[in-house]
Amino acid sequence: REASMNNLSLFFFLSFIAISLSTPGKKEFDALRDQYEAQIPGTGVKVALKDEWTEQQRPGFNAKQDIKDGEIIFELPLDHLITSTKVISEGKELALVLDKVYKRYKNDQEHDPGYYEVFTVYLLYHKLFKPDSQWKTWLNSLPGVEDMHNSLFWNFSDLKELAGSPLFQRARDRRAEASDNYKWLKYNIFEESRDLFPRDPTKEEYNWAVSIVRSRGISIFLDGTIQSAIAPYYDQFRHKNQDIDSSYYIFNPNSKRLEITSRDDYKKGEEVFVFWGDKCNSELLDFYSFVTDDNEYDCVHIVDFLLPNDDPLIKQKRVLFERSKSSYSSFVFLMYSSSFYLEGWPN
Repeated sequence: REASMNNLSLFFFLSFIAISLSTPGKKEFDALRDQYEAQIPGTGVKVALKDEWTEQQRPGFNAKQDIKDGEIIFELPLDHLITSTKVISEGKELALVLDKVYKRYKNDQEHDPGYYEVFTVYLLYHKLFKPDSQWKTWLNSLPGVEDMHNSLFWNFSDLKELAGSPLFQRARDRRAEASDNYKWLKYNIFEESRDLFPRDPTKEEYNWAVSIVRSRGISIFLDGTIQSAIAPYYDQFRHKNQDIDSSYYIFNPNSKRLEITSRDDYKKGEEVFVFWGDKCNSELLDFYSFVTDDNEYDCVHIVDFLLPNDDPLIKQKRVLFERSKSSYSSFVFLMYSSSFYLEGWPN
């Protein structure tokens, strides 16, 4: 009888994991669209209906009416943003836990600025253990574990495909870092805070939360300081290669709203895209799990090389390297440009 009860408990435990981080479908996206229309009225875009979904089977945003270049198409009020200030002030018990996490990581500037892990723990709590979370509808619309394709979820044979690329070592470092961070959180946070975390989130669940934070984290200038934040709804926009200032977000400190201004004309019903930054394909793959064929910002990082002594420009190059503090180790070629630039050196 005891063995049967244990097996039953294990079944429900595994079922809970499968359900909680499964791929969202029409039901979850319909709920997201209804909530968006109720909470954020008057914007120029709408969550797409099922027959308008992208090839990735996710809704995206479509134009409600014709949109002109320069028009504000999306505004998200401050109370709909998940900010670092809001996170560390939510509930005394949770705030104490998150403060402990922040103090552990705030000085680890090389790998983690502190709030990455704070947001990770916060999302795990709200997704897995707070059924009445105010972020429930948005959390349920996020990609599931099986939809995650960044380096934290690759197997070793996948990782070996990157051998010879700087991304190979970066991916290995990131996986090792995630394993170390998970172990620390398991023994110092989850096991010490059973009122908030009735069980330990699995390593897979932790990697899921890390991926959400890394791919959706933004920075805003609020109350005189730069704050980390996550913007629900904004992450439904898909990326498109555009000019560097095209359809990018800005936080308006006067209206206290996250704003997106279109840099293109769109007809009613067309999908509206945003620009996620001038990132190489290696960065897009690392952060967002995709690459683009026409990425004008794609580049090649060349590391750990030496200048040949017979190079006729060796003196000039050494001066440039020393000024850029690159230690001769980081050289970046734009794939679609006849020029190059040094990391840390103005173009």
